[in-house]
Amino acid sequence: MKKIACLIATMVAMSPVTASANFIENRASWNELSAQQKEGYAVGVFDALLFVYQNDKDLSAAALGRLDCAGELAITGPDLSKMISDAYVRDTANWQQRPSALLYTETYRTCKIYIDAERVKLGLKVIP
Repeated sequence: MKKIACLIATMVAMSPVTASANFIENRASWNELSAQQKEGYAVGVFDALLFVYQNDKDLSAAALGRLDCAGELAITGPDLSKMISDAYVRDTANWQQRPSALLYTETYRTCKIYIDAERVKLGLKVIP
C-alpha cells in the first residue's frame, strides 16, 4: 500500500502544470495581486529584459540600455510595479494587455536615451 501511495504522489508531483498556472494575463489579474506580488512579478520580468544576446545587437542594446538606465535612475521594484499600474490607469486600451508587455513598453519609453546610446556603441542606428 505504501508503494502505491508513493507512486501516486510521485506521479502527481511530476504531472504537467495545468493552464491555470497563475499567469498574469491582463489588468484584472494584475489587480488581484498584492503590492509585494506585483513588485516580485515586475522585477522578474525586468530581469528577463536584461538578457544580453551574443548574436543580436538590437536586443543586446535594449538590455544594456535598460541596465544603465536602471542604475542611473535608481529604478526599484516598486518603480517597475508602478510603471505597469500607471500604464493600466493611463489607457483603458491597455486593460487586456499582459503586464509584461506593458513593462517592456514603459521601460523602453523611460530608458530610450540609454538604449539609443547602447545602439550607437554597437554600431546600430538610433530608432526614432
